[in-house]
Amino acid sequence: MDGNYRADRCDLCRSQQADVLAHLATGRSLRSDRQMMAGDLCKLCCQRCGLVREGHSRQSDALIDCYTQDYRVAPDDYTFYTPGGPVARSTLFCNWLTTAFGQDRWRTLGRCLEVGAGAGALLAEFQQRFPDCALEGIELCAASAHQARRRGLRVRQGPLLQTADDRYDAIYSVAVLEHVPSPTRFLQELRRCLRPGGLLFLCQPTQDVPSYDVFFVDHLHHFGTDHLRYYARKCGFRELGFVVGHEWMPNFSLHLWQATEGAADAAWSGSRAETACAQIVSQVTTDMNRLNQTLDRLATAQRRVAVFGLNEVFALARAYSDLGGFPIVCGLDDRPDQPDLAKLGFPVVKPEACAAHGVNDIVLAVNKVYYPQLTSRLRGLGVGVHPVLN
Repeated sequence: MDGNYRADRCDLCRSQQADVLAHLATGRSLRSDRQMMAGDLCKLCCQRCGLVREGHSRQSDALIDCYTQDYRVAPDDYTFYTPGGPVARSTLFCNWLTTAFGQDRWRTLGRCLEVGAGAGALLAEFQQRFPDCALEGIELCAASAHQARRRGLRVRQGPLLQTADDRYDAIYSVAVLEHVPSPTRFLQELRRCLRPGGLLFLCQPTQDVPSYDVFFVDHLHHFGTDHLRYYARKCGFRELGFVVGHEWMPNFSLHLWQATEGAADAAWSGSRAETACAQIVSQVTTDMNRLNQTLDRLATAQRRVAVFGLNEVFALARAYSDLGGFPIVCGLDDRPDQPDLAKLGFPVVKPEACAAHGVNDIVLAVNKVYYPQLTSRLRGLGVGVHPVLN
């Protein structure tokens, strides 16, 4: 989080020429921790390289305060409900990071750093699998770093710039790069922390495929693989491989870079890289307008409406549609006793209990990967089902 975020120029190619990609004048916007923020959403697209960025500048102090004190890092590991049973997010990411480019790379590591360790769920997973590796973490959020240390993990609270001069054999960072004010400075600092030939594993939302993370106001940059390939050359790395999409996280990409001796800080050449950002802005805007029409129709008919899915897609709909002010009868969740659900302002019950609340219709607010297994289940309850995302 070192330095201010400047919206007036592209961090990658330094061009000051940009087009407005999205401007939603709702007076509110959404952070990736599902907190609603005051102010319109604005995203810009660089005319030279095509990198999409946040349209409002940010001061360094405000960014640091946000991530050390205000940003809600989940204390518990997120669970994916797959046909094979529930799987923890940390397990999926650890599987992906260790198998995508060969497990042998990990077995020989002596020292490894996780940047953005949170409460330590992923670090603990790595520690269990590779007990001979000296694993450490760094995390801005004071409460999360404290929780990780209580679990017996070596996690330091503070910015990356305070990392000791000792070098690491490998660094991995999951869902961090999109938050930093200058990816160039951040990646150069990671390069400084690696020994010559050391490995960097980067995983973050990808704009090679439609991804609604472009609607998060705290995601300051939105990368396609072409942008990341250029960042690698610019910041002193050689790209060894990349994978776009995971079965349960299709909007993420994973990249493996190796530290080199030099960097090529040259101007962007060729045409700008195209991403799916414009497509998803158009699609989600259309989805929100369609949802508004559905809600108007249900309200006119005096239908009693519940919501299934109370996480990210629900937050997206609350920020950019009329769902936030709609009279929701109840929320539906297979684990209705989760502490965070008690803060929503309406009761949360298991789906099969919705009849007791007189529910006529359900708004399906989940990632589309879950539609096949959920739609038939909910319609079997004898109610109308209305997906948020088309």
